[in-house]
Amino acid sequence: MLTWLGNVASLKYFIGELWLALACCVVLMLPLIPKFRNVRMSWITLTALVFAGICVLRLPTDGGGIFFGMLAIDGLSKFFKIFFVLSTLVVVLMTEVGREVPDFRKPEFYSILLGVLIGAFLAASATDLLMMYLAIELLSLGSYVLAGFSRIEKTSDEASMKYILYGGLSTGAMLFGMSYLYGLTGSTNLIAIREALEANQIHPLVF
Repeated sequence: MLTWLGNVASLKYFIGELWLALACCVVLMLPLIPKFRNVRMSWITLTALVFAGICVLRLPTDGGGIFFGMLAIDGLSKFFKIFFVLSTLVVVLMTEVGREVPDFRKPEFYSILLGVLIGAFLAASATDLLMMYLAIELLSLGSYVLAGFSRIEKTSDEASMKYILYGGLSTGAMLFGMSYLYGLTGSTNLIAIREALEANQIHPLVF
């Protein structure tokens, strides 16, 4: 069983996310080099997704935490990460088959999509309120852009703006709830919060 690992020791369990971050940068920047402009970014994206999926499959499932307990390594997070990878694979394949995204905009589309996937990975593993917030924001920011990505549909900009307003209100409510939980228990770690609530230990900050 894994214990709470430090930053350096945690990196070997974080290879999938690091690979996706690297692929995100490569897909976005590679078309800027003239000799690589004709390279299909979908193949690089699919390769990154397959490699990230393999990294997730190799993760242990007996529990534990990395980065001092900010992220969990367990069967549940592993299941959702695989689900997110498969869903993203379907999106990439549908994008290649369809014509909604022009070829010259596909690099930025795939880059944003990989960024959203990283946020989903972090959200699936988060065991701390701060990490949950950062993961959800990373996922949401990319989703806002993707909602308004189409320049053909007139409703695309409207959908993106409504999504941003709704997301902003939701973020405010979420942060209020998180601050209340911290004041109630004195911790941002989900395990510590659960133990404090089960023991009915009310932190003095509430009063």
